[in-house]
Amino acid sequence: MELTLKECIDQSDHNLFGEIVNQHHSYIKHTRTPTRRIHWLVLGDNEPIGAIGINSCTMNLAPRDELLGVKSNKGRLRYLNNLANNYRFCLIRDKCPPNAASQVLRLMREAAPGTWRRKYGNKLLGIETFVGNGLKGSCYLADNWRYLGDTKGWSMKRLPKKLMQPTRYRDYFRAQGRRVVAERVDPKKIFFTGVGDYRARYAQRTVPVTEAISA
Repeated sequence: MELTLKECIDQSDHNLFGEIVNQHHSYIKHTRTPTRRIHWLVLGDNEPIGAIGINSCTMNLAPRDELLGVKSNKGRLRYLNNLANNYRFCLIRDKCPPNAASQVLRLMREAAPGTWRRKYGNKLLGIETFVGNGLKGSCYLADNWRYLGDTKGWSMKRLPKKLMQPTRYRDYFRAQGRRVVAERVDPKKIFFTGVGDYRARYAQRTVPVTEAISA
């Protein structure tokens, strides 16, 4: 079976992407994130057999920042637009050949840099992902992604956009009777890979991200 990726351009493609994720992802449903976002349909002999997507990277992720040699918020802000998060990936199992998952990850890594540059104007240096629900992330390891550790198991609750101004936090939560903005969730495994010319560099040693961006 020949595996290829088709970028979702029109609404029908995006609708099919969402349907595949909702029906076949083992523990996460499709959501429309208000971030950078690129979706691909996974095709096997030109028939849809899965979906994979990337969006903006997580703002604060200590193991990733340590890998990239970032030690300050100012340094982190310099590279956020150069990293992506593989936030959705699922295949229709009864339609896929053996080892399809790692092959699809390779195709995504090859397609992502050019698509990211075309859509957003930034050089893509690497992609992170999170694996939960007790899964080991075997397909990522098979594609030579680096396991960076586990998340601490906390998730920020969603806030209205007007609360982006810190001075408004107190009044909002007082009115809603809330005192915390985080909730406990199951920890997830963190994986990371460089893309394009940066894949080998990130796999072999720590590379300061400022050096990579200027390269």
